Amino acid sequence: MNERELSLTRASTEMGSFGTVKVWNFEVTDFEELPDAYKLPHLVKIRKVISLGIAIPGVKSWQDEILRITPR
Repeated sequence: MNERELSLTRASTEMGSFGTVKVWNFEVTDFEELPDAYKLPHLVKIRKVISLGIAIPGVKSWQDEILRITPR
């Protein structure tokens, strides 16, 4: 094996599979700047827009990587 970092993102076994997935998260940083179309209860709408890479004024967004396990 060389010195490059090994990155496992998906694996399968007889018992099932597992892997990492990236999920978008956000925090409203300035409610005054937030357009009315994205104010509560539109959390689903905000998540959909930020997952497309579109910035929303007053919202800080980022991606977290989580482990997902799928049993067979």
